[in-house]
Amino acid sequence: MMLPFTKPITEVVPIIDDDYIMSLLNSYSSVLTEIVNFSSHILLWDIKKKREGKDNHIPTLFLRNMIDLIDGIAILTKSSSIDTAKLLVRSLFENNLYLTYMLQGDEKLLSRCFMVWRVKNQIKTMKQYVSSNQSSKEFFSKLKKDHIDVELGKYLDRKDTIEFLKTKADLLKRDDWKKVAIEYEKTAKRNRNPKWYSLYDGPRNIEGLSLHLRKSFHYNFIYRNLSQYSHVTRVVKGFAFSKHEKDKAHIIQIRDFESSKEVLEYTVSFFLETLVGYINKRLPEKSEARLEWYTKFKPAYEMVLSKSFNYLK
Repeated sequence: MMLPFTKPITEVVPIIDDDYIMSLLNSYSSVLTEIVNFSSHILLWDIKKKREGKDNHIPTLFLRNMIDLIDGIAILTKSSSIDTAKLLVRSLFENNLYLTYMLQGDEKLLSRCFMVWRVKNQIKTMKQYVSSNQSSKEFFSKLKKDHIDVELGKYLDRKDTIEFLKTKADLLKRDDWKKVAIEYEKTAKRNRNPKWYSLYDGPRNIEGLSLHLRKSFHYNFIYRNLSQYSHVTRVVKGFAFSKHEKDKAHIIQIRDFESSKEVLEYTVSFFLETLVGYINKRLPEKSEARLEWYTKFKPAYEMVLSKSFNYLK
């Protein structure tokens, strides 16, 4: 039998067949696809550029992740899955903060901070699978309470786990990582499970990072609102309360396109800001290419934004 075979309730899962709405969503998606396409060139330029030292491509990985997120937002926008796209916009803002912080500071040092933080977390996770470690006893005690019909013992003390932990521990002993590893432990004494950007007296959390980068407005009025979709506190959005019948409500359809323009503008704004800082710091020789692209992009983008969205669902 071919899937799907169940006919949906269109009041919940709508089939959007309105040509105007579809053209709007397609045009929004095309804007984001153009950003992804141009960014693929930036990514290639950055990878090909020779730089001295190690750990030079951590900013590249952040950029790559932003491109991936925008590509996902483009796909979701085209399908009118706007509330789901907001989860990715939230992550995009976080990436904007991380990359901006790294590029505005000592890029090499902060790249090592990120790598040490990542290795420290990997070690912490994998130590749970070594029976002699106290965290293992606590971890498996919790798992047993789930009453899962799985032989948990087979996950303990595996050879590949022991080798993994040794390899990661050796990394922290590298000359260029050792000082950062010491700084991590120092920071962890006053800030349990510190973030990579917290090292060397950096911000403690996302809110502090936003304040440091003068993005408190974005954090309080955009990021916190988007976080409601991540933490499911916006679940009541699924109900529309009746004005005429007390204590009655109707379920609102999914694939609600109402905030699609807002999602587009946030996405473009976050990325263009990141793009300028990235090229200025890592690819200054490509500034003219960026400007040439933006000169073409801006009027096309403004034309898309000018399309009326006064539409009654």
